[in-house]
Amino acid sequence: MAENKIIENAKRIEDGELDKVSGGALISDYSDSEYEDAGVEVVGSGTIWNSGYKLRSTKEEISWVEASYAVWFKKEHGRPVIDKAELKKFIAKKEESIPASQY
Repeated sequence: MAENKIIENAKRIEDGELDKVSGGALISDYSDSEYEDAGVEVVGSGTIWNSGYKLRSTKEEISWVEASYAVWFKKEHGRPVIDKAELKKFIAKKEESIPASQY
């Protein structure tokens, strides 16, 4: 009976959750492969958190928040950001569209 419960619970785990645990840090918005696909190098990939992030195109260091925006940019535009300046413009545009009541 308990074994059936375990199998049932295992089937409920979604692929994204598995990827998060097996391919990235627990305190991270995306898996390492999602960051890499967005042109972001994960520096010091860890189990709990990653040590840092860089844009692969320019080797510029970026923050965790900027790395997440880079993935968002890739999902919207179908390509990685060119450089940190383009990423900052994208972030500013997105932050302008967030109502002040959501802060």
